[in-house]
Parts: sequence; structure tokens; C-alpha cells
Amino acid sequence: MRSDMRVSSLDFALGCASAYAAAIAPTYSDGVVVVGGTYLNRRRSMIFEFTDSEVAQCTWEDGRLQLRFSAARLLDASDPRADAVWAPVLLTAEHAEPWETLEPAACMGRIRQGFVLHASQRIQKLPMPCELQGVVTMELEFEQGGVVHVRCNGLSLHPLQGVAVGAYQC
Repeated sequence: MRSDMRVSSLDFALGCASAYAAAIAPTYSDGVVVVGGTYLNRRRSMIFEFTDSEVAQCTWEDGRLQLRFSAARLLDASDPRADAVWAPVLLTAEHAEPWETLEPAACMGRIRQGFVLHASQRIQKLPMPCELQGVVTMELEFEQGGVVHVRCNGLSLHPLQGVAVGAYQC
């Protein structure tokens, strides 16, 4: 690939988010889009970041891996200095093939780092919401030490009902 044709993961994420907002998301006359109970301005795309996000539930059944994030870290793509917000999110990997035996307990808790490989790109941040078609490889390293490697054919990331908050207190 020529260097002038290379697309950064942030450009990719912004493109996916903009396409979704333009095509599917309900929009009101003032340009506000409703995403998972949070009101976002159409001009302000949100980016999901694996690092520090918290997985509350993991299910793997009939080749479908679903991770329910109780606190997914979301960043404002238009303002990199803005504080992250936390919201519930569902990640679904279709036709998932783990590289080793997948124990749902290994997919729980805070993520230390994670990424997906898609179309020869290593992506650590995804647009919110997002649909990746084709072969996707995902690696998640959890705070408790567990590492999950999954290859799948299609990955989606969608908000769940709930309100985005600035911080959680434990």
C-alpha cells in the first residue's frame, strides 16, 4: 500500500461513525443523534477504546462471542482533550474461533489493552457504533492476567440502553 493512501485507525473510526450517523441513527432537527440513551451532536463522533473498559458478562454460544461492557471507555473524536465518558456497550463477534479454550471467566473485568486486526490494520479504537465485515482478529489482555485471542467473521459494537457517565464510583 502506498504511504499516501494509508488510513489511520482514527480516520477509519471517524469514517465508520459518520457513515452510521448519516444512514441509521435517529436525528432530530437540531442535529442531535440518540445513541444508547445519550444525546450526541451529529458533529461529535464517539470512539470506543479497549483500554480500561470493563467487561461485565461474556457469553459464547454457537460460534457467537458476546462481551457486555458495563463501563466502556468512550472518547469524543472531535476533542481529544475531553475527558472520557463511560457507557454500557455490546461487542459481538460472529463465527468466532478462539485460539485456545475460551473460558467465559477469562473474559471478565478490566481490559489492560486490546486491539483488532481488520483489513491489514491494527485498530485499538473503534467508532461507536461499528460494524466490521470480513475476517477480524481480536486480542484482549485483562487486568487479572487473562489473554483472549479470537478470530471471527464480522464484529459489531453497539450501545446498550443506559446513560453515559463521567465516572463510576466503586
